[in-house]
Amino acid sequence: MQGALAKHPEMKLRIVPVGLNYFRAHRFRSTAYVEFGDPIVVEPELVELYKRGGTERRKACGVLLDSVNEALKDVTVQTSDYQMLQLLRAARRLYLPEGRKITVEQKLQLTRSFAEGWEAFHDRTDVIELKQEIENYNNTLKQFRLLDSQVPKLKTSRSRALVLLAYVLCFFFSGWICARVCVWS
Repeated sequence: MQGALAKHPEMKLRIVPVGLNYFRAHRFRSTAYVEFGDPIVVEPELVELYKRGGTERRKACGVLLDSVNEALKDVTVQTSDYQMLQLLRAARRLYLPEGRKITVEQKLQLTRSFAEGWEAFHDRTDVIELKQEIENYNNTLKQFRLLDSQVPKLKTSRSRALVLLAYVLCFFFSGWICARVCVWS
């Protein structure tokens, strides 16, 4: 880029940071949110440094890359690893009241806010305990092979649970009786 600007100083080149955020990247046709940041203008001073070559060129490239990196942080969710991202997403889902719908942009902003809060307060005892509770919740979901979105659907009345239990027991015993009859025959 700086090379193009060095050859053609009249060119109005801008770098637009683009954040591509997936909400379930492991799924085919996952929900994705594309966010465009403010255009980055390459300063004429950087172009002059670039023209000098050598260490000055490297310095100009480094400064430009740092500004691109900072701009990308504004359009993506920054975490130390994938496990932390999963923890922040679970915290976001648990934070929202049941039945409350928010837009994809709001989900991304809320996840970013939790990430910033984690960075600022990760050494506090109450935050560490909350993290452990959310990890336990996620592990319990994995153990039962459930998604977080399925938990509200699990709530059922006692009468419905009893009817379902009776149905399953009848199905089980009828299968057991058929199996015993086949064995005796």
